[in-house]
Amino acid sequence: MHVANKLLVTFLLNVLWQATLLAIAGWICSRLLRSTSARHVYRLWVSCLLFSLLLPLASLGRRIEILPSLARVNVAVAASSTLSSSSFWQAVYVRLFHARISFGSLNAEWFAVLYVLFIFIWLLRFVSSCSKTSRLRRSAYARQLPTTLVPIVERCKQVFALEGVPILCSALVRGPVVTGLRSPVVIVPEFLFANGSDEQWVSTLAHEFAHIRRRDFLFNLALELISWPMSFHPAVLTVKRQISAARERACDEMATAHLIQPASYARALVSIAEMVPSLRPLSQPDYSLGIFDADILEERIMKLLRNNSPSRFWTTTSVLTTTAIMLGLCVSVSAFSFRVDEGANASSVLSFGMTNSQGSDVLKIGPGITPPKIVSKVQPTYPIDAKKAKRRGVVVVAAVIGTDGRVENVSVLKSVDPSLDQSAMDAVRQWTFEPALKDGKPVKVETHVEINFSLK
Repeated sequence: MHVANKLLVTFLLNVLWQATLLAIAGWICSRLLRSTSARHVYRLWVSCLLFSLLLPLASLGRRIEILPSLARVNVAVAASSTLSSSSFWQAVYVRLFHARISFGSLNAEWFAVLYVLFIFIWLLRFVSSCSKTSRLRRSAYARQLPTTLVPIVERCKQVFALEGVPILCSALVRGPVVTGLRSPVVIVPEFLFANGSDEQWVSTLAHEFAHIRRRDFLFNLALELISWPMSFHPAVLTVKRQISAARERACDEMATAHLIQPASYARALVSIAEMVPSLRPLSQPDYSLGIFDADILEERIMKLLRNNSPSRFWTTTSVLTTTAIMLGLCVSVSAFSFRVDEGANASSVLSFGMTNSQGSDVLKIGPGITPPKIVSKVQPTYPIDAKKAKRRGVVVVAAVIGTDGRVENVSVLKSVDPSLDQSAMDAVRQWTFEPALKDGKPVKVETHVEINFSLK
């Protein structure tokens, strides 16, 4: 398998489970924060999105194992041996963290082609949306404000320290929006200019200026680009919707904290929503930020009307608890990852487990390395329960041989039965070898041992 394909498959497989786990954790933590400020919830979901990308990317920097043809030691075990202790949890560990699945090179290539095609389609949609946003900006024009609105606009600009932000008008927008990266502008629909009340104008400008004050347009664009490699994942799309919802609630909080009472603000939102045309014009979809983004108007109204302010102690406790949960989860997740390894038969092996569990100095037997030789070995016992149940087969054990010839680490590559697996590992741990040599010096290597449990 090509290295690029291998890295891509490794990244995508880790995104699949890690992004899902982070989304679930984000939902649980958001329940703890539901009574706190929306800005805390916003930061929570943004961190979920960032870690959904960073953790899979971190797995690419770890050692990718190339598995050549390893020397295999074959041992046959008769059915006349005594009972060996079995370990249920050992078997569970082996099955979970040493499982390997074949993943052919051809499959990886098709996987990569489909992913690149998806990314290209997303890029076309992104360019199209940016083009629509640009056309929306060009359609906006300056319009003379009614005399009664001039003090309202000046007051809003002064409160948010946004003196240079123009208020424009456009027939293409359904509701008030903010657009522009370096020079943001507020674009208001024509119906608001014609029929908007003072309460509606204060609510509109307070919300849109809050977007500008928070630099939401820039952050929204950055988060869109960050989520680009993972935008195929339903969990990532869910996280993005939660970010959008939390962002709107955060702007509501800023508006009601500085300019207008929550009840008046909620009433203005409802009245503006009733005036919005049913048609969806050019601006959808785009990367402008509107007062009705996220489609959670009812939830926002209920939040405004309840207006429950939690105690400072509860807010601090909730934030610290969710931070600890997310950091603990990220540390735990970073210890595990899928790895795609290429075998000698030109197929690949997918393994999942703790990375670097055997140390970075473990070599694979190949050209330039003299394989280890068995000095002494202990015959595995045939467990009585397995013999009575007529369980048999070949257990393949991976053993790390240290520079002193002793077995340092044992794991099961091919499992037959928990008791047979345990018996094989117990025996191999007691073997001794002449260490493998590289350039005449002992080195630590991995070898495979086949234990054949036969009833004959």
